[in-house]
Amino acid sequence: MGGRNTYEFIRLNLPGALPSITSIENDLAKDGRKIIEGEFRYDALNNDRTSNDYQLAVCSEDCTGVIQKVVYNASTNTFIGFATPLDHGIPVPRYFQTDSYEQLKTWFENNDRSSLLNVHMLQLLTTSESSSSPFLLGAYGITSKFDAIDVLRRWLWIFERSQLSNIRVIAFASDCDAKYLRAMRLITGFFAKLPNILVSERSDALEVKLPKEWSSWFFMRTRQLFFCMQDPVHLCTKVRNRMLSESASMLIGEGQVSVDVLFDLIKSQSKLMHGLVKTDVQPKDRQNFSSCMKITSDSVLSALENISGSYATQVFLQLLRSIIIAYFESSTSTMDRIYHSWKAVFISRLWWSWLQLADVKKFPMTYQNKDKSCLFITKSAYYSIEINAHTLLSIVLLVCQGDLPESALSLSDFHSQSCENMFRLTRSMSGMFSSNVNFTVDQCLGRAGKLSVLQEIEKQSECDESGCSLKFPKHHKRRYKKSVLMTDRSQASSSILTHSTIEKTIFRAFNDAYNMLSVLGIDVTLKKTQKNTLSKGSTFVRTQIERKSHTTDYSDAGNYSSDDETDSILDKVLDISTTDTESSSENDSDELLTNSNSKRSQFQGIRIFNEIPSSQIDSYFQIKIDGNEKYMHKQTACWLFTDSKEKLSADRLQRVKQAGKKCSKNK
Repeated sequence: MGGRNTYEFIRLNLPGALPSITSIENDLAKDGRKIIEGEFRYDALNNDRTSNDYQLAVCSEDCTGVIQKVVYNASTNTFIGFATPLDHGIPVPRYFQTDSYEQLKTWFENNDRSSLLNVHMLQLLTTSESSSSPFLLGAYGITSKFDAIDVLRRWLWIFERSQLSNIRVIAFASDCDAKYLRAMRLITGFFAKLPNILVSERSDALEVKLPKEWSSWFFMRTRQLFFCMQDPVHLCTKVRNRMLSESASMLIGEGQVSVDVLFDLIKSQSKLMHGLVKTDVQPKDRQNFSSCMKITSDSVLSALENISGSYATQVFLQLLRSIIIAYFESSTSTMDRIYHSWKAVFISRLWWSWLQLADVKKFPMTYQNKDKSCLFITKSAYYSIEINAHTLLSIVLLVCQGDLPESALSLSDFHSQSCENMFRLTRSMSGMFSSNVNFTVDQCLGRAGKLSVLQEIEKQSECDESGCSLKFPKHHKRRYKKSVLMTDRSQASSSILTHSTIEKTIFRAFNDAYNMLSVLGIDVTLKKTQKNTLSKGSTFVRTQIERKSHTTDYSDAGNYSSDDETDSILDKVLDISTTDTESSSENDSDELLTNSNSKRSQFQGIRIFNEIPSSQIDSYFQIKIDGNEKYMHKQTACWLFTDSKEKLSADRLQRVKQAGKKCSKNK
C-alpha cells in the first residue's frame, strides 16, 4: 500500500519483522499468485470457489493503453511486450520464448508491440452478507487487430472453462465498442444470426418461459447460453455525448434537444437551485460519468421546468436518468430496475418510430435536409439500451422460474467497471517517489498480482476469515454501497416477482413513456399510422430493424482446447537487466547480478560476459562478437533492439486519444 520504499524502511528499522521482497515474490510465485501474460487463473479461481459459496459470475472485458516496450521476464523465460497471438480469439501464453538471438531480432522486426492491455475480470455473485471482490481472471497485451468473432469465441471458451470450476458465467459485460456490440448481438441473436455456431441449441442453455402475449415487444431469443450487458457507465456517457455532438441535432416531435438549454439554466438561475457549472454540461473528458449524474439530478430536472423550450431536453435527460437508475444505482429495487430499463427502451422506440413515420417537410427548416439518423441517438447506443433491458428482464424471469438462484438478482454487478477500477488502482501503485501513472504490460501484470493479494487479505479481514484481522480505510461511499447492497438483496428475496406484476410494470413504463412524448406531439403521427400501442409500435420497430440492420455471420466456433492450463512457474526467480534507465522503481527487486566468477570484456555497464553460471543459462543468448563467444543477457538484447522510446501521456483524455491513434495505425 505504501510502496517499496515504505516497506524497506520498516524492514530496515525493525530487523527480522518482515521478510525480504525477494522472499515474498518467491512465495507468491509458488502459491500461484503471480500473474502470467495470457494465462487464465483457473487454479486460483478453483481455490476461491472452494472457500466460498459462489455459483454464478459476471465476466467483464476491457482494455487500456500501455507503454509499447518489450522486456524479458526471467521468471517465465518470456519476452513480454509483443502483441499476444490469438488462437481463435484465445491468447496463446508463453508464446515469445526463445534461446535464439536471431529469432528475437525477427520478432522485433516483424511483430507488433502491444499498445493495449486486455483484462478479464470475474464478479462472483453471492447472496451472503459478505460481498465478493472482483477476481482477475487473465490479462495480456494486444493490438486492435481482432474482430467480433474473436471476442465471441473467447467468451465461449471462458464460459466452458469456468464451468469446469463449477462456476456458471451468466453474463459478459464490456463497453460500447463496436466489436463487442457485434459479438453481443451475434451470441444473443439480437437481430443477428450465427448459422455455424448454434449456441442456443446446447443442452446447458437457459430457456426463458416467455408468455406468448409478450412476444410482440420482446425481441431477444428466449433460449440463451449466457447473456450480455453493455457497461452502464459507458452507455450513459455515450448517450450524453450525443447531445454534445456537433454533427447531431436531435429532434423529438415539436422539441429540440440542445445543450444550450442547460447553459441557459446556469445563466438564468442560481447555482443553489441546480448545482451545475459549465464543465458539468460540457466536460473536456467525454468519459466523465459524474457529469451524467449531475445533469440528470432531480434538482436540475425540476429547475428545467422553468426554462422555455426545454421539454425535449428534459425527455432526453429522463432517458439518461432511467439508464442510471436501472443499471448503476445500487439502491434500486428489482422492480424499479425493470420499470426504468424498459422506460428507456420505450422512449427510444417511440422516438425512433416517430422519426421513421413523420413527414420530413413538417420538420423545422434547419432539420429538413438532415439525415434522420442525425436526429436520434447513435445506433450502437440504442441497441445497447435494448440488449441491457432484455438481459435484465430475462435474468429476473429465470429467477422466478427457479432456473437461477437469487444471487443472480445482484444486477448492479452487471458491468465492466471492475476492469476500469483495476486499471485505476494499478496506475496508482507507482510509489511515493514516482509520479508515473503509466506502465508496460509487464509492469501492470506485476502490480495486478500484488493488488489481487491485497484484495484477498482485505476480504478475509472483512469476513473474519484470517487469524489476524486487519482494518482497512474505506471511502464513505463504499461503506454506504455495501449497506445498500445488503438491503437490496433482502428486498429482492422477499419481493413477489410474478409475470403479472412484471407485466403491469412493463405496461406502466410504456404508458409513462408514451404520455411523456405525447406532450411533444409525436402521438399524432403514431395514432395516424396506428403505431400508438405497445404491440403495434414494437412490431413496427422489429420489422424495420430486421429489414435494415439484421446481420448474419457464417464463422464457426473453431477448434480450441479447454484442457487445464498450467499456471506453474519457475521456483527460482532470475534477475532481469537494469540497463534501461527508464525502468520503474517497482522493478528494483530484480537486482543486477554481481557475477564475481564471470570475466567481463570491454562492455562497460552492459550484461555481456565471457562466462556465466550454468544455473543462469536460460536468461542469456550465446552469441559471437568479433569471433569470440559471448553471453548476452536477454534483457540486454531487448535494449539493443529497441530503437525508439515510447511514451504515453499521464493525462487520461490524451492517453485515450493516443491509444486510439495507435490502434488506427495497426488496422
